Amino acid sequence: IVVEANIHSSIHLSCVTPEIAAGNVPVKFSLDNGMTMIGNQSFSFVQPIVLHSVSPKTAVNGTDLFLTGKGFRRNVTIKCSFGNGHGDFSLAKVVSSTRASCPVVARTFGYIGLSVVTSDNMRISGAKAAEIYNHPLVAVTANKTLFGSDAGGQEIELLISSEADELLEHSAIGCLFGHRSVPATVTRSVVKCMTPPWEPQTPRNVTLTVNLNGMEFSKNVLNFEYIEAPRVTKIHPVYVSTSGGTHVVVSGVNLLPMGRVSCRFGNHQTYGYFDSTLISVACLTPSIDQREGEIYAYPLFLFLNGIWIDSEQKVYFHEPIHIESLAPRVISHSVESILVHGSGFSAVVPIHCQFNHSSWSTAVIISNKTAKCPLPMDKATVLTGEELSFSLTTNKVDFIKSPYPLRYSNDDMYLTHINPKIGPSFGGTRTDVYGYFKKNAKMKCMFGDKTTRAIYLSNNHIQCISSPIFMEESGRVMIVNVSVSGSHFLQQSAGFIYYSTHFSNDMEISTTHGVTSGGTMVTIGGKHLTDVLDGIKNIGNVAVTPVVKFGTNLASNSRVLDSNSIVCNAPSRDGDFSSVPIYLSLNGGVDFFPLNRQFHYYEKPSITKIVPLAIEAEEIVEIIIYGNNFLPLIDASCVLGSLSTARAEVISDTEIRCIVLPTVVGVIMVFVTLNGVDISNELPLAIRDSAPIVLAVEPVFVSASGGTVVTVTLSKSARPGTLIKLSNFTAEPQEHIGNSSFTFTAPSGSEPTHMLISHNQGHSFIDTMIELQFLPDLVIYSVRPSVFFMNDGGRNEDIEISGRKFEPHWRYYCIIVSNDEDVAEIEAVYRNETSITCNCKWLSISRPQ
Repeated sequence: IVVEANIHSSIHLSCVTPEIAAGNVPVKFSLDNGMTMIGNQSFSFVQPIVLHSVSPKTAVNGTDLFLTGKGFRRNVTIKCSFGNGHGDFSLAKVVSSTRASCPVVARTFGYIGLSVVTSDNMRISGAKAAEIYNHPLVAVTANKTLFGSDAGGQEIELLISSEADELLEHSAIGCLFGHRSVPATVTRSVVKCMTPPWEPQTPRNVTLTVNLNGMEFSKNVLNFEYIEAPRVTKIHPVYVSTSGGTHVVVSGVNLLPMGRVSCRFGNHQTYGYFDSTLISVACLTPSIDQREGEIYAYPLFLFLNGIWIDSEQKVYFHEPIHIESLAPRVISHSVESILVHGSGFSAVVPIHCQFNHSSWSTAVIISNKTAKCPLPMDKATVLTGEELSFSLTTNKVDFIKSPYPLRYSNDDMYLTHINPKIGPSFGGTRTDVYGYFKKNAKMKCMFGDKTTRAIYLSNNHIQCISSPIFMEESGRVMIVNVSVSGSHFLQQSAGFIYYSTHFSNDMEISTTHGVTSGGTMVTIGGKHLTDVLDGIKNIGNVAVTPVVKFGTNLASNSRVLDSNSIVCNAPSRDGDFSSVPIYLSLNGGVDFFPLNRQFHYYEKPSITKIVPLAIEAEEIVEIIIYGNNFLPLIDASCVLGSLSTARAEVISDTEIRCIVLPTVVGVIMVFVTLNGVDISNELPLAIRDSAPIVLAVEPVFVSASGGTVVTVTLSKSARPGTLIKLSNFTAEPQEHIGNSSFTFTAPSGSEPTHMLISHNQGHSFIDTMIELQFLPDLVIYSVRPSVFFMNDGGRNEDIEISGRKFEPHWRYYCIIVSNDEDVAEIEAVYRNETSITCNCKWLSISRPQ
């Protein structure tokens, strides 16, 4: 094959290779048009190389690129050319005919071309150029000190300087901790990776760099320090209130957060923060729902540096503490302790008493409402000034300050307060008097001008019995001063309210019957009771603490409503007593007085069956409920879900009858109540759409011997279970005609009878107000004439029918019927009880038949 050559100089010519099959061919040169051939060189023709893909697309110098395509040959040396003619080449390694690789060697950055060339840097025909992004090395920085737990598994963030974020987000980025690489992600020049575990017997300080496709990507080196795994050694306080808001300080080893701090008490996650002053973590306790008197122990977890740490310690949540009163409130050097009344006290949770912000003592828990705080040993430092502050705390972090300051006095006796502050006018109220008293002092209690004995119980507690007081029947409440007679009293009176119990005569009680298992809600009211409660509130602003007693058992949840009624839940029956008296106390159960009412217990009713199981809406229907333990009480009722309540007629202890008028369609739950409060179990009752109305009945005159087919037309489709009733006869629909009509066969009869219809299988019937008349059977003896003339109107005669039992007040018809169709229907004329006639003179017949 001869091709032309281009002479460039005396030592340089060039020629373009022709298209030829792959292989080694000799190359010779001729200067005389082929006459004389010079040289004997060999030239290799290779199959054109086609590039399909290059990976990775983003790389740094030295990164191995993996080429896929076709036409690679191991016996042919090829190179990768980078850039646009800058002479940046690297030797390619052929793996197979479809795969090869070569390292990136380029002096320019950014997008650069890639092509495959021969060993003498000539581009191989067919090897199309590809494009890669040659990324320069980046500077790596960190916003925070780089350290982490030996266990690894925490996320760190590094910042890089890159203008190709989108490319890097889809590249193989890694973090190199010493010699160990872990995968990383890049988003907006932020590299994130998880720390690997520390390898024992290796330095804790390791180098930290970033690599791209396994090649060094960072031009600088950072240091990462492995530290001992964080652990908690102490938490304070361990007792906190369920109301939340306490700062719990968590101390330990390496509690050094690099980011967000969270705390979790059990399943309750809450806010936390790092206290650089204490080099510890503080957690804010959450608010937790709690039942009265219960204590909850929750394990504490910390979220530090992306991982949860178990503190292996618990925090105890207790009911909030409240202080309602102190006794005595005036103290002296002879006083040994303070009695604190309130709520939230628990023997499980230690309570500390603080006097004057400086001195402490540990409280002795008497009950969940009472605690005793001994005065500290250094009384001299406490008993200074006229007023002394007093607080309680469970953790010496949260303080519950008393709303009543203590006062300091000398050793003179005094009275601070009494309890209860109210009592009935008939007297006898056991009244606790608090203050400071001397054991051998002669003391008496004065209720107004009435003197009673004082019983010494301790140096801050005596007891007195209220004396009776006369009150007019129309009277309601009266307040008197209670004082203690004796010498050297600083404060010697407190108010005591007497109330009249005459209101038991006009007492209104919502129900005097209830189930034996208890729980019946009973409301006690009346005008006099309202006046008494208003009087107590207005005169002394004293809280009434009602307690109701049924026989010897106390009711639960006794309380005063805003309407000045008292409500409670009756206790369960006491033994075998079916009826017990009701008593009421207004001062927390110190005094009870009878309400002159009996409360009657009965077994809870249960229902087993409702008949019918389905009724119609908008119809007054009787239902029968079967069950057990029914009593004929005045409030006995049937309750249809939330729709309506119907007065019940108790037929027996197993059967109740109710007349109901349901207004909605659907399935509702029905139950029974005997007292208007306690209910039985429930059973379903289906309420269907209102029943169809009877529009027409044809005929209304039927045969006395029976067998007449009667058609009934309704306002809408008949329901399953539809029945027709005539006196003692009941029939189901025989044939349905269209959507709203059906037929039945009338029975025999003689007297006119109203037709009744039922839509619920006969459980109830509705009068249709339509009367069926029973006709005696007709007997025909003869019809004359028996021949008509065709098409000759006017010549035919009247038809005379002879028979018996024709009635003068009925209508009769002659129906002329041919083989094919009805010819005529003619109203007959009554002649006598044996004869009627029909006018057929103008009857026209088209053909013989």
